[in-house]
Amino acid sequence: MGKGDPDSGVIMLVPPAKLEEALTKLRSSLKFEEGESWEGTPGARASRLTASIRTAIADLGVKRSELLIRYYEDAPSVKAIDEQIESARASLASLRLGSETDRFAVIQVALAH
Repeated sequence: MGKGDPDSGVIMLVPPAKLEEALTKLRSSLKFEEGESWEGTPGARASRLTASIRTAIADLGVKRSELLIRYYEDAPSVKAIDEQIESARASLASLRLGSETDRFAVIQVALAH
C-alpha cells in the first residue's frame, strides 16, 4: 500500500466528483504520506490495486512463516498476522464482487503503527 505499512489500512470508494473533497478532508484530519496516484481506465486501476493487495498478502505470508520458526500458531504475533491476512483477503474479495471500482475513485490508505 504505497510507502506506508502494507499490514493494515483501508480502501475507500469515492464518487469521482468527490475525490478532491475526500482527499482534502483526509489531509486535514490525518497525518499521512501521500502515495501514488494511478491513472488509466477503471479496469487498469483496479488491476493495480488488486496487485498491491496480493503483494501485501504475500509479504504477510512471509512474515508469518518467519514467525512460525520461533512461535506456535497460537502466539499473539502469529494471530495478529493471520488477522491482517484475513483483512487483506476480504478487501481483495470485495474488489472482485463487481464493478464497484469502475464507478468510483479508489483511495487506499495505509494506517501507521
